[in-house]
Amino acid sequence: MSKRKNRDVVYAKLLDLIGKRIRQVRKERGYTNFETIANIADIARPQWGRYESGDDMLLSTLLHVLVSLNIDFKDFFTEELNQALKEFTNEP
Repeated sequence: MSKRKNRDVVYAKLLDLIGKRIRQVRKERGYTNFETIANIADIARPQWGRYESGDDMLLSTLLHVLVSLNIDFKDFFTEELNQALKEFTNEP
């Protein structure tokens, strides 16, 4: 597999994990669906749903999502996310 293709695969995995983590934190915060938190965050509901599904987003958007969920980077980025990032940085 080419280096670029491998990078794209790892990025897709990271984005998927970030989306799943956003969903997990949302539910932990008591939002059973993303409609309410999307409204609070002033992010279109379909767009919020795409983020939870692992679509790409700007760093500023991720910051906005984390602020809306009242979680900091340290608590958001779990060991699973950190391990996936290490896989990328340790590639040959």
